[in-house]
Amino acid sequence: MERVKDRRREGGCRRELLPDHCEQSYHMFYLLMPSLEQRQALIKHLKRNSILCVFHYLPLHLSDFYKDKYEGEELTNAVNFSERIVRLPMFFELTQTQILYISQSIKEFFGA
Repeated sequence: MERVKDRRREGGCRRELLPDHCEQSYHMFYLLMPSLEQRQALIKHLKRNSILCVFHYLPLHLSDFYKDKYEGEELTNAVNFSERIVRLPMFFELTQTQILYISQSIKEFFGA
């Protein structure tokens, strides 16, 4: 994975940012969309093109597991990022042709 020092934007979304002091675990690839509505629209667009992508995890403080332990402080960044992240397909058998199809479908969504 190429390290991204700036916050590159394509159509208002951002790719993942990997700070210099971190290592990539390569367990997922995501885009950070401008809003929840944009994220949902991209997921719907990709689904129409037979591409399965999903939103990320719920913030821990909103999960059923943790709700009884949560003391109620506002965690606006956790909610904000959770609502905007869309995880793209990434698995060992993903072919170059499939990667190009996914990329083209995302570009189509943004009118590029």
